[in-house]
Order: sequence, then structure tokens, then C-alpha cells
Amino acid sequence: MKTKEDWIALLGTTAIDSSCNGDLNDLGSCNLCIAGTQQVTNRLVRMIKNVTQKTSLQCFYLAILYAAGVVNKFEPKNPNTANCILGLATFTPKTKHNSRWVIEIEGR
Repeated sequence: MKTKEDWIALLGTTAIDSSCNGDLNDLGSCNLCIAGTQQVTNRLVRMIKNVTQKTSLQCFYLAILYAAGVVNKFEPKNPNTANCILGLATFTPKTKHNSRWVIEIEGR
């Protein structure tokens, strides 16, 4: 799949489209989005004849990248999106002159 149109042609509208499109700042909305990505991952895996751990992981990555980069209106650069969908711990430095946010990777 190369485009959003390819995705829709293969899967149609999915749980990702309905649950990952808004601000994912609270646990409830984040959990719905994660459940949607897992549901779509499982669907993609079932489409593969000879599933391996690698292809299963690729399906997972495809689902979360679609959720964060295509569906979510705030995109992956938003700390809530990065934290929820991509599993990246983020925080904003407390300096007045720094407008960036920082990604902290633990156990990855």
C-alpha cells in the first residue's frame, strides 16, 4: 500500500478512522485508538497466507503509522499523538526559550 486510497480499497473504513482522528490526550480516547489499531493489525495479519513474526510486526507498524500520520488530525508531531499511538513518552522542557518537546524512549 502506498496511498490512503490503497488502504481504503483494501480495508475500507476501519476502527482506526473513527477512533484515532481526534485529540488523544485522555486515557479513554487513547485506549479506543489503540484497540482500533490492534483490530486492524489482526485483520491485516489474517490476509497474509504465511504469517511470520516479521510480517505480523510490519502489519502493526503499518496500522500505527496510518493512525498517527494519516488519520489523526494533529499528526505524529503532536505530543498526545506520539505518546498514545506511537508509544513515545514526551514532555515539554520547562525553559521559556525552548518551544520544542522532547521524546524520551524507555525500554525500546
